[in-house]
Amino acid sequence: EDRYLDMSRERERIEAEHDHAKAEVEIAMKQRIGSKLELKRGNVDEASSKCTWILNFHGINKARFENLVAHKTDWNGIRLAVGWSGRPPHTCRGSVPDGSKPFIPDLRDFL
Repeated sequence: EDRYLDMSRERERIEAEHDHAKAEVEIAMKQRIGSKLELKRGNVDEASSKCTWILNFHGINKARFENLVAHKTDWNGIRLAVGWSGRPPHTCRGSVPDGSKPFIPDLRDFL
């Protein structure tokens, strides 16, 4: 009987944790949907076809996302962030693309 009560309490605790986690996910999804990221091309170096990209956050999470990016401390995983004039920017984690995939250019020259 004691074992049954212990298991019943454990089940209630786990269900409460699950409900709390589910609620947090729903809140995060609503915040994500209420946010907008605008990406603008800044200065362009025509000689090297490199350019600066400007991120602008909008919506209810503007300050939160700006702070996350501004105070990011785990850049170690980012191997490359590069953009070309007239093409979208590219970021990668892990190995820098070597051109072996036809839809991702060889980016090793930017290292």
